[in-house]
Amino acid sequence: MSKRKKTPAWEDFKEKVCKKRTGGKSKEETQNGVDYLTVQRLSASVEGKCQKYSRIGPLTMVPINSEATLQNIKDACKKHFQATNMDCDILAGERGPSYTEASQIKDWKVLHIRFIELNNTVPRSDAPDRRENQIPQSAPCSPSKSVDIRKSITKHAPMPSQIPASLPLSAMLKLGKLITPKTDVVTLTFEEFSVKHRTWLDPFEVRLSLQKEKFASGAFRDAYEAKALSGIPAGKYVLKKFKEDQISSIKDLFGSVENHTRKAVQMNALARNFAKSLELERPKEFGDTFTYTKVYFSKLNEECVTVENFLDGNGVFSKYVNNTGDIYPDGSEVSLKAETFVHYTYVKSEKALMVVDIQGKGYCLSDPEIASAELRDTDGQTILFCSGNLSYSAIERFKDVHMCNKYCALIKLDKE
Repeated sequence: MSKRKKTPAWEDFKEKVCKKRTGGKSKEETQNGVDYLTVQRLSASVEGKCQKYSRIGPLTMVPINSEATLQNIKDACKKHFQATNMDCDILAGERGPSYTEASQIKDWKVLHIRFIELNNTVPRSDAPDRRENQIPQSAPCSPSKSVDIRKSITKHAPMPSQIPASLPLSAMLKLGKLITPKTDVVTLTFEEFSVKHRTWLDPFEVRLSLQKEKFASGAFRDAYEAKALSGIPAGKYVLKKFKEDQISSIKDLFGSVENHTRKAVQMNALARNFAKSLELERPKEFGDTFTYTKVYFSKLNEECVTVENFLDGNGVFSKYVNNTGDIYPDGSEVSLKAETFVHYTYVKSEKALMVVDIQGKGYCLSDPEIASAELRDTDGQTILFCSGNLSYSAIERFKDVHMCNKYCALIKLDKE
């Protein structure tokens, strides 16, 4: 087929058709001063194995009456979708990346956008300085320059967004299934043991938000994370209860699970008292020493449980001395002091018992056991302390493997 000859009339007709399709504007004018943008809205975050942003709704025509700069496009999209309290991000496609200037946009057929809550956006170098709106992290130390934090929050805290959450189809379908809460709110009656008065103190009521699933499991008990709602200081706590397969043997040895659980609380109180005594008696050169968290007795659905502070922090949970009397030395200061603490409890009790199972995070310890020189009470029937009491064998084992160190010398402990 022969090519059409490009006559002046043909060129004039072609130009008119092009102007009709572009609203009478040139290609450059269309790109930089468009009346409408074709926009595909995407989810706020990537999903699935392919890590793509999901489409939300059909293609949309967004009006824009100013120059198509990146900021003007964002403003037009926010106005069209009524997302005034959100940040608009313009993407190169369903996998990104984000455009940082309009000159990067090569394909104007469809623009991909997503909206992000302002609290989740990452500050950019070209963003306006908002330091005057920041709330101080803590009140100043000087009383004369104190700041009313509540007034600051009232003045500067952003209003909660009224924009509904952007949900892709996959997330919508998930909401069609039952999503069960991960926590229960429980009201428990706590009891605390006083070593000073050698008696149980008056019970008091506590409300906790308790995780349904255990986060750790030991030889005898399972541990559940909890948060205090009322009755005790706010923070994270651990609720521990005995495993089903241990209950029978506990009843055989101690008569009931309640007897054993209460003795565990008493034993922790005694270990805690030893730690406080060492703290008071140590010389300055000794440095830091150990603490035990307070443990409470309670019942959850008629099951006997204990509750104590959660050992939080960056340290690694370590065991320094086992309930068998064996030592796990690592040469650290904490490890050496752990041996010294065991030695101290043996001397302090006039060689009647020894606190063992020294474990925890740094100087914060939990779950002690006590080995007594005599396994049973004077009646010959009752086992002293708890199921981890290996008695004389644990004491002798520790004495065999322990070598007194500089911390033993600092508190004047004799070699056994």
